[in-house]
Amino acid sequence: MRTWITLCLTLLTLTSLGQARRVENLIEKEKYENAYEVVLSGMEKDSTDAALPFVLSELYLTKTWTRANLDSAFYFAVLAIEKYDLLDEKNLDKHIRDGFGKTRLVELKEHIDHLAFERAKSGGKEEDYQQFLDRHADASDLDSAIYLRNEQAFMKASSENSLSSYKFFMDNYKDAKDWQEADARYQKILYNEITSSGKLKEYSFFAETYPNSPYYEDCVNEIYLIIAGENTTEVLINFVDNYPNTSAAQKAIGLLYHRHLEMEPASSFADKYPRLQISDSLKNVIAHQDQALIPVWNEDHIQFINLEQEVIIDSLTAIDPMLRNADYVSAQKGKDNLLIGQLGQKFYQGNWQKIEEMGCGFMAITGGSKTTVVHKNGSYFETGKNPQLIDPFISVTRNGKYGLVSVTGKDIAPAKYDSIWFQNGLIFMEQEKKVSPNLAKVFYPALDGNDYDLAPFYEEYEWLNDTLLWVAGNNKEGLFNNRMEPLVPFQKHRIDLAQKGWTITRKNTVQNPAFSETAFSSFEENNTWQIGHSKDSLLVKYTYTVAFQPDSAFLLGPSSIEMRWGDSTFVYLTDTIRLYKPDKSTIRPLLDQRNEAALYELLEKKHKLIINRKGRELTLPEYSEIAPLNSTFFLLKKDKHYDLYNSSGEKLLEELDGAALINDSTISILKEQQFGLFRQMDSLYMSPQFEKKPSALTDTLWVISKNELYGVISSSSLEILPTIYEEIHYWTNGLMFLKKDLKWSIYDVKANNFPETGIIKYHSVEGGEDPSIIYQKGVGVGVFDSAQGIVLRPTYSSVLKKGTSSQSYYLADKHVEEASLHVLLYYASNGELLFQKVVSDTQYRALYEPLD
Repeated sequence: MRTWITLCLTLLTLTSLGQARRVENLIEKEKYENAYEVVLSGMEKDSTDAALPFVLSELYLTKTWTRANLDSAFYFAVLAIEKYDLLDEKNLDKHIRDGFGKTRLVELKEHIDHLAFERAKSGGKEEDYQQFLDRHADASDLDSAIYLRNEQAFMKASSENSLSSYKFFMDNYKDAKDWQEADARYQKILYNEITSSGKLKEYSFFAETYPNSPYYEDCVNEIYLIIAGENTTEVLINFVDNYPNTSAAQKAIGLLYHRHLEMEPASSFADKYPRLQISDSLKNVIAHQDQALIPVWNEDHIQFINLEQEVIIDSLTAIDPMLRNADYVSAQKGKDNLLIGQLGQKFYQGNWQKIEEMGCGFMAITGGSKTTVVHKNGSYFETGKNPQLIDPFISVTRNGKYGLVSVTGKDIAPAKYDSIWFQNGLIFMEQEKKVSPNLAKVFYPALDGNDYDLAPFYEEYEWLNDTLLWVAGNNKEGLFNNRMEPLVPFQKHRIDLAQKGWTITRKNTVQNPAFSETAFSSFEENNTWQIGHSKDSLLVKYTYTVAFQPDSAFLLGPSSIEMRWGDSTFVYLTDTIRLYKPDKSTIRPLLDQRNEAALYELLEKKHKLIINRKGRELTLPEYSEIAPLNSTFFLLKKDKHYDLYNSSGEKLLEELDGAALINDSTISILKEQQFGLFRQMDSLYMSPQFEKKPSALTDTLWVISKNELYGVISSSSLEILPTIYEEIHYWTNGLMFLKKDLKWSIYDVKANNFPETGIIKYHSVEGGEDPSIIYQKGVGVGVFDSAQGIVLRPTYSSVLKKGTSSQSYYLADKHVEEASLHVLLYYASNGELLFQKVVSDTQYRALYEPLD
């Protein structure tokens, strides 16, 4: 039985192979339908044969057959290979012998694969290539098909240009060559769509949600432009905390740093703000903030070197010495105009005619019709003319009107105001001769593109003190503190400043809230006492606290009051010191040279009594006039002369023609047209012997005059310098300048000698620990230091003190006119020679004269 089955199968195979050859003959004769019937009949009889599906595939490839179909051809080509792979060894040999080997079958499929690829290319759409890839997964054109499919898919996504189109592309074609470009466009659209409103809320959401976005830095920079525009220390620190390790954070730190430099040294910045992550570059700037930079020529270009002669800035074509300080250098490098930091970092490039420092690291740079605000942190923006720092914003002018921009360049207030200024913490906007006072926070909404409400415009305003702002208009008045909190509503009343607080007058009443909640018919006060009058009562207070309720009261001079209870009247000097005032007597304060009550005079009939500020009665002789000098001394006139007393009634000097205070403790006395000195606390007394009133050089040295010449004596009347000098000026540390015969000498009181003489002229120079001067003697110029003496002998054509407060040096020039050369010698502040350079007149002018 088994043998029979095998025989049958063999016969079927031989029959099938014969049918396959017959089908090929029919195809050649273009008898396609006959061929189709034969192959179908054969395949029904023998489902294992590989040749029949092969020739059927060939038939479907025949273009002249009406039923030709590439996909059917591919199906039967694959089926033929599958059946071939299932044949036993014997049938394999027969298929090979009859020309239906594996190679021929595979070549047919590959041919069909290629035809399908060409068809996909003809369609040219993503779907066409995808269909090919789905059906022909092992085709030799697979890579090309994938490439072209991806290309068409990217073109389709680009045409739609939406988040969804690019996301579909990236999700499905991760290996596409355009994947990175698609991702870049996706990220850009995502950023633009989320932040399309330009509002802080959307920028903050994006930064928080997409910290790895390539637009994260752009987003944070937009947040910076809004938030940092408030320009307060707290806001800037919080911004840096929220967005560390960003370029915008370093800009914010730069704003903080230069605000810090306005009041404090660079070295304290890191300690003051320990939370800040300061960049290495800024740390380097801080470490060298006070570094002295010295311009020198090196062959054909200019360099800046430090005191150790290390090159900091190199290869400059020209510099402008007039546009230079410790922070930056204005220079030319080739054809470029640059602003360069003290470590050589360029922070602005452009063309300009004028640079003005605005403060807090800002500079206004004018070039042609354009004005640019530049900050030394490297940020800059174009703005209107004449920018001025109106803390925390910047005022600008456009078409003759003023507006506000933020320090980050955002428009805040349109340029429609006649003037804008900052005073006592408020920003004043003037329009049509009216002013609107505002806190800076009023303008904060504008930073985020929102509207804001200005304070009302008033016809008048006045600061009653540093914290009280009075406003008026339309017969109304109001009062605000410097936080614009209303203290007195804007109504029809009058507001006046009081010793404490203010008074509000309405019709027939007046109220001082610091004095009482009650309104009075009148209110009056002097320096220490306050009185509130009403129809049926009277309230008196001492310095707005201790209260009295007398029957009657009236103010007496600048600091006392007279009060009456029943039949008794008292004059109160303080709340605890009082004087009984007899009936029909008068007590009057005696005012000193500062208009303060130093003494009190009680007049009763023809009797006069003097009382000091402590309420003590002084025993004094009869007098015709009394004149307090201050609370400690007074003059008593008898006959034609004055006696000098202290506030205890002690006579100190007598028979004077007059006296005047030099200071609180020292008195100039006059007798027989000669001047002398008196000071009780250290028993200083110089008898009247001088033509003019002595003037103090120090606590122990006095300038005196005789015959229009001056000398110096000590407090013990010891002559220090004879009266032979035309002028005498005290300098420092026991040194004086003395002028005689049109020349100056320096005199050292401590050493009792003249360390320098014959000075024609001199001027003080700043910088260094001790005061110093640059002076001319003969034709030479030198340097004298108050601590070191002569630092540079006067042998130079000119001397300049250069550098910074902590790193200063002297530039001494010896000009050789005949050779048009300058020998430049650079000295440390102690006179030690650092180095020297020889330059031509042209090179010297390039270093130290302004650019044209």
